[in-house]
Amino acid sequence: MNEIFIKEIKEINKNIINLNASLKNLNTMKLDGEAKYLIKPTSFIELKRVLNIMKKYNVKYHVIGNGSNIIFTSKIKECLIKLNFNKHIDDRIVFANELVPIKANDFYNKGYEGLEYLSMIPASFGGAIYMNASSYNHSISDIIEFVYYLDEDLKFRVIRKEECLFSYRKSLFKNSHIIILGCKVRLIKKDKVKIKKIMDECKNKRKETQPIEYPSSGSIFQNGKSYKAWELIDKANLKGYKSNGAMISDKHCNFIVNYSNASYNDVIYLINLIENKVKKSFGITLEREIIILD
Repeated sequence: MNEIFIKEIKEINKNIINLNASLKNLNTMKLDGEAKYLIKPTSFIELKRVLNIMKKYNVKYHVIGNGSNIIFTSKIKECLIKLNFNKHIDDRIVFANELVPIKANDFYNKGYEGLEYLSMIPASFGGAIYMNASSYNHSISDIIEFVYYLDEDLKFRVIRKEECLFSYRKSLFKNSHIIILGCKVRLIKKDKVKIKKIMDECKNKRKETQPIEYPSSGSIFQNGKSYKAWELIDKANLKGYKSNGAMISDKHCNFIVNYSNASYNDVIYLINLIENKVKKSFGITLEREIIILD
């Protein structure tokens, strides 16, 4: 079945499938590993054809973005799909695979406000929409008007922002089989000097407070209504704790960094350590913000 499946995918476009693909550049933690199949459709039509073939052969898959909120195991047996759409329509339409920082810079150059507070989030638009990414009290949902997606029956859908059920780190799309294709954003002209000032302030603040000198997957745990996750981890005396090449950051202890060829097992060990110690010390069960793909 594998050979037939691969053959049919290559008939769509031989350049969109990679076998035994390295995972290292597919996640911002830079954890090494291998994916049995990596498919990168370049258009909506290619994506639909790929998904229909997968349905035909009952091939399981995961759709990934920039990998900024994912921790991969060393061997992914299921298929990874990474959108590679690139035919632009207009400034208001953003594809799911476009990166937030690059788009923020594009908006700034054209004098549009909306992404300046999110300009340091290393995520794709699809991933940011999926979890309603936020930074400095601003969320991706603030600028969205419509979201385009494929539903579980592979039918094209368009919904308004109000129907997306956005809240803190949540959306309609989370924990579903919906595939986000892109969105339409609200564009408002603003003085470029003011936009640049905010972007520079966010950049400097991130340098001061986050361990950007090392690869990471961003915040590991969500904040609660009555606590900050990093404060509990700090009070549990876990700042700077290491497991081989992985470390609980001593700059921001809700970050686990890859400081020296960390493995999946190193990172998982530290996640479990944090959860167990915080639960034991404070009776609080931390909710994970990252997605573990194993």
